[in-house]
Amino acid sequence: MCYGLFIATGSFFLGQQQVFPAFLRGSIFLTLAALLPLPLLIYWFLRVRFSKAYKNQLSATRYRSPLENVINRRKEYFPPDDRHSFP
Repeated sequence: MCYGLFIATGSFFLGQQQVFPAFLRGSIFLTLAALLPLPLLIYWFLRVRFSKAYKNQLSATRYRSPLENVINRRKEYFPPDDRHSFP
């Protein structure tokens, strides 16, 4: 998502400079605003990649397949009926 934001800000701040006041056109402020998402992208990538906060979150709770969820719900709504079971 940061890469998409980088493309959008670059297109807006550098490609549409005619919509800004004359004193901002061609200034360093528009270039900085266009390039700011790139360091944020790199920071977030490194934070997620090398941080322990995001590791093993799925192993804390057991993943159940959608079919397993359907079978368990069916057992809750339709408990086994002993009257119709054969000996």
